Amino acid sequence: MADMVLMLDTQFRMDPIIAAFSSQEFYDNRLRHAVATPNPLPHSSTKGSSESTANKFLGGIVICDTSGLPASVDEALDFGSQYPRNEARKPLLSAEYRPQGSASFANDLEAFLIKQSLEQFEKTTAGA
Repeated sequence: MADMVLMLDTQFRMDPIIAAFSSQEFYDNRLRHAVATPNPLPHSSTKGSSESTANKFLGGIVICDTSGLPASVDEALDFGSQYPRNEARKPLLSAEYRPQGSASFANDLEAFLIKQSLEQFEKTTAGA
């Protein structure tokens, strides 16, 4: 009985596009989406705008592989002075860590790259 594995094959919370990617890449296309949600992402922070950046971004998935980027300060310094740094001028690392008092993981370099991507996306779609 200890060797039995049961896969829960129906998900209810992910955006269908993300669920399809996860199903294909990690679950041999066995993960199903339970409910067709026309607009699954919350937009409460975008009230008052005719079309928010979040709405324009819907349907697009960006996968950013940071596995080849520096996980140590010495590696980051080899990238030169243009490498992204935090407010204390320390290089951002691709290593995950748990902030004190949190059960979640964080990755400062990934957060920086996502922020940069969203800012660029916002610039290119402004007035569109």
